[in-house]
Parts: sequence; structure tokens; C-alpha cells
Amino acid sequence: MAGTRQGRRSHTTGFGGFVGYNSQWQDLIIGVEGNYTHTNFVTTAANSPISRVVSAGGNAYSVTITGTGMLDLTDYASLRARAGYVLGNFLPYGFVGFVVGRANYAVTTEVFGQQNSASPFTLPCDPTVPTCVNYDFTNSSAGNGVTLCGGSVGVGLDCALTPNFFLRGEFEYILFSPIANIDVSVINARVGAGVKF
Repeated sequence: MAGTRQGRRSHTTGFGGFVGYNSQWQDLIIGVEGNYTHTNFVTTAANSPISRVVSAGGNAYSVTITGTGMLDLTDYASLRARAGYVLGNFLPYGFVGFVVGRANYAVTTEVFGQQNSASPFTLPCDPTVPTCVNYDFTNSSAGNGVTLCGGSVGVGLDCALTPNFFLRGEFEYILFSPIANIDVSVINARVGAGVKF
């Protein structure tokens, strides 16, 4: 399992289960399926400060902007429709679905620097001089157990070992709606086994 956040990638493993119902018309299989995955998908954004010296209102400012972000996707469930075609003991299939997930996140931003109203100005300046003022502004947001919604699409292959037992391999792409301006997508490569009734 892998995911991205504004170019940031993480990898982890998870486990879960699935249950579904299939209907067969000759070799065509159409069905619905529910899936649940428990994981510990944690990604942290790299801190890359940006610093500038700017002028505004007759003053000079040194400005540094920095920030950090963390996302922990704990679990998610999907309801999906799938269609496949029987080829001997194999069933290649495709699917689309609706996904609901649960995550924790924390985002912090900070802007700091110095203002110098002297002319000509120097930066950095001496904070003991009246024309030099230090400033620092921070903003943060966080949430625990926040609900994420999104969609999924993928392909898979079931291989029947017996009339009632099969192995499965599939590839899935999930895109969640942004949370606190964090874009969350998950790419799954999973294997499993199932029993047919």
C-alpha cells in the first residue's frame, strides 16, 4: 500500500476482509462487494522553509515561512460493483466503488522574521533598536478520527483452486476528498483468499 501527499510518499501494510454477492450469466459475472482494511498509513510532509526580504509601507521585512503536516490513515471500508469474465479457473475483473476512511491529521504553519523601519535598513537587525521588531505568527489545525470520503477503481484476478475456494490478487487506486488541504490517495496491491457458498 502506498500513498501521496503533495508529492510525499509512504508505504505500509494492512489487513482486512471482504464479502460479496455475485450473479452469473453464462461466463459473465456481475456482483457487489464490501471490503474493510485496517492499516497504519502514516505520512509526514517534509519541512522546507522559504525565506525572503521584502519592502512594504516604507518598512523592510525579513520573512520566513515554514510548516509541518502529518496524516495517519487508520482504516477504510468500500462498497463496490464489479464485473468479470470466466476463463476456465480464472476470473479477471474490474471494479469501481465508494470508500469511507478514518484518519488523524495535524498541520502547523509559522511565519516569522523581523521588521525594520530605519532608512537605509539592515536585516537582520538588532531587536534592541526601536526601529527593529521581531514578529512570529503560528496557525495549526488537527483532528482525530476524521471521516474521509472518496472513490476507488481497480482490477483483479480470482483463481479457483476448488469449486468453493479461490485465491485473489488485485490492484486498487483510491482517491479521497482533501482534508485540511491535504490530498490523500492510496494505491493498493493486495492478495487474499476466499470461500464461495
